[in-house]
Amino acid sequence: MKKTLDVNLIQNSLINLIEVDPDHQIVSLLITRLAAIFPEKLIPLTYSNNKIQRIILANNFTGKTVISNELLQWLRREEDPDVINSIKSSLNKTLSGIIPNEEELFTEIQQQINIREKLPTYLELLGNFPFPIVEDIFLHQWNINRYNEKIKKGIIEGLQFYSKKAKKISKQLEHLLLTLNSSSYEDIGLRKRALDSFEWLETTEVNNSLDVIVETEKHPAIRLKAVKLIGKKNLYDLYPILIERLKFDSNSKIRAAAAEALGILKVYEALGDLAESLETDVSFSVREASAEALGIIKSQEALSSLLKGLIDEDSYVRSVSAWSIQQLYLDEAERGKLMQRLCQTCLSQEVDFKVKENIISLLAQLNSYEESMACLIDLYFKIQSSSLKESILEGLESFIPLLKKDIEFLSKYLPLILKNLQLSISFSLKASICTFLGNLKENLSFEALLECLEKESDPWVKRQATWAISQLDQRIFKNHILDRIKNSRDLLLNLNYLEILTNWIEYSDLDLMFSLLHSDRLEVRQQIIEAFRVFINKIDDLDESFSLNPILERLIHHLLHDPANTVRAASAHALGHIPNSDIKIDQFLVQAIQIEKIYSVRELAAEALGYRSNPSIVPELFKLIDPQIEKDPSIRYFSCLSLLDILESQLKYKTNRIQA
Repeated sequence: MKKTLDVNLIQNSLINLIEVDPDHQIVSLLITRLAAIFPEKLIPLTYSNNKIQRIILANNFTGKTVISNELLQWLRREEDPDVINSIKSSLNKTLSGIIPNEEELFTEIQQQINIREKLPTYLELLGNFPFPIVEDIFLHQWNINRYNEKIKKGIIEGLQFYSKKAKKISKQLEHLLLTLNSSSYEDIGLRKRALDSFEWLETTEVNNSLDVIVETEKHPAIRLKAVKLIGKKNLYDLYPILIERLKFDSNSKIRAAAAEALGILKVYEALGDLAESLETDVSFSVREASAEALGIIKSQEALSSLLKGLIDEDSYVRSVSAWSIQQLYLDEAERGKLMQRLCQTCLSQEVDFKVKENIISLLAQLNSYEESMACLIDLYFKIQSSSLKESILEGLESFIPLLKKDIEFLSKYLPLILKNLQLSISFSLKASICTFLGNLKENLSFEALLECLEKESDPWVKRQATWAISQLDQRIFKNHILDRIKNSRDLLLNLNYLEILTNWIEYSDLDLMFSLLHSDRLEVRQQIIEAFRVFINKIDDLDESFSLNPILERLIHHLLHDPANTVRAASAHALGHIPNSDIKIDQFLVQAIQIEKIYSVRELAAEALGYRSNPSIVPELFKLIDPQIEKDPSIRYFSCLSLLDILESQLKYKTNRIQA
């Protein structure tokens, strides 16, 4: 890495580009990355005439305490309401943490409360400072602005932050919040905001008020918030009112929230009511929440109702019921009953297909039970539906560690599955069997997979068989594949054999690969390029004396001269994975970008430059990020990415040197 690289030049070039590049994605990338490195350098952009730029900038200053004062100055002069909201959001997130110059910032904000048009914003920001004087300011402003809804909302939003930090407030402010939540107060938005502060306050008056609100409140939005708060605040003693809401509230959202809160509180006494709600409530969201609550409570008594949930008409209820069954503490006897029930349901002709799929998914998720694996194997050979067989095979993948040790499965059932691969008329089932066998990685399946690859007409099945073979032991089967590559005249089969060899590639295969690069078939050349990329990624396993130059020379040749654009693109992609070498790869990638006419090749060459992030190519990258020179935004984007990576690595290098 060059130690004399001008970091400031890169930094200034990228900052200047923000103002001139017309592409929104590039501008967003630059602001996001640069704001994380040195946010103070981007302060001049707060004066930009581009509103979108200012919003992106404000959003990326979140948590940057070093520029809190500058954000406040920006807030003072900013006029656009959308940008103001972004600045306010960033300040709130920044101030919610520990601020080194807390007193200074507090004084600055306090001085701005006389700016009337932005008073609600400053009052909200004051809530981040847990100082007693803040409470006095809130009360004073409330009294003199009692008819101004915007200012009152600013105070209430500020109180949310204040109560979270201070954990308690004065009796006057608590009374104010409690008054806001009496049913006589008409502004629902203000009341909802006031309720948010209740989450952090732990006085008896506040907690008891939730009971009253749930019992007497007519507006469903307020009732809903109060029900949720009972769960959030862990107010177990209020569970009877949650059960009442679950059973009798006319609003389904509130019934669902009550079920959720009962689950959070783990109210065992609510098992019967939750089970009834799961089985009978007309709202799917309530049934779903009830099923989840039963799973959180983890009682065997819920199993019967959850099994009914598995055949619910709504897919979400079925899915959550399956999850909840997994959470139950089932003894051996209960597990046996469960498996028997699930298997019978799957085999019943009266049960819907989707329900059966959900049960199979549940069996797969119960992968700690050997009984579940046995149930899936049994179902595979008893169920006639090819689609369900596919789901079963997918489910059995979660049991692969057990299957590889199961002598009965390997000796009895695996041969039957291999026979099924030969005889099935379903292409999709054959593909699923190949996928399962590839994940199983059992060498006994080689002959059946090879036969499937060579005789099957469906391209997807052939592809899955190819992949599955590549997962087997290359030490045993590699020579079989090499023989076929040398002797087969079938182009498509040869491509499949080459794909297998690509996954198995070793140093000894390179001569064969080099010879095949002369093929007049672009598909073959493209596969060889991919093989080189895979080989390069294995480079750590090779002798350090091994030189990549022969591969590099061929990749560069095909990048610049191959007649097929797909081969040129593959070459560019492969070059991006090559470590530093004697050959100046980056220069050839830049050359490709300059002379190439095909968009995809140029893009992949630029992406390769981004992967490599080589400091020596910085002068060329400056040309590639200039919108006046390079019109393609993708090229500019990846070139910016490369410069950003170089900049960060150089800054890290300088920091490490200083520390050393």
